[in-house]
Amino acid sequence: MDDVLIRKIAIITAGSVLLPVLLSLLNYKSKPGYLKILGLLVLTSGLSDLLSINFVRFNNEINNIYIIVQFFILGSIFYLCFHHVRIKRLLLLSIFLYLIFSVINIFFIEGFTNRNTNLRTVSGITFIIISVYYFNYLLQNQPVDNIVRYPMFWINSAVLIYFSGNIFLYAANNIMSFEKIYLFYYLIHNMLNVIKNLLFSAAFIAQFLNLKRIDIQSRS
Repeated sequence: MDDVLIRKIAIITAGSVLLPVLLSLLNYKSKPGYLKILGLLVLTSGLSDLLSINFVRFNNEINNIYIIVQFFILGSIFYLCFHHVRIKRLLLLSIFLYLIFSVINIFFIEGFTNRNTNLRTVSGITFIIISVYYFNYLLQNQPVDNIVRYPMFWINSAVLIYFSGNIFLYAANNIMSFEKIYLFYYLIHNMLNVIKNLLFSAAFIAQFLNLKRIDIQSRS
């Protein structure tokens, strides 16, 4: 019964990625670089979800690979959106160190076929710190009069909510065996995934509306 429920939840979550994927293709050429990379992230996320549903036996391996790819792509988005050279260098260093840590963790600590909670925890803490700092950065360097019109506001909100929620799941997984909490884990994790996809969709919609406003102003 639990396995059937989890599969249904996974299918709903995979379906929720369709909206940001479709929105990422809308006016693709006019999108700034960081939104094009976000499109790659949601596409990768959807592919990971589909593979996990159809190849349950390799679920751990698929998720371990996705976590590393997600770190690299999200790091690239923030790299493009920060304008301070020192912060950009720190982000590049973080990506480099995380890749090294991932290799060490996969091959020498937790193993490739096991759930890599270390990868998830380090990734979660890193992006919570980055997203909190970026909100402060936005307040000091507000790019538009109404901040909700800025796509990175929605992207950063998605990152903060998603990783803040998941960090508690990772902590619970370290305290208790995964078998005892796996239903609760999947329910919360997938709910956070859906919220993340909706907020990413809001980022694409904000950019689309901005283009519409510019077009209307140019005609008036």
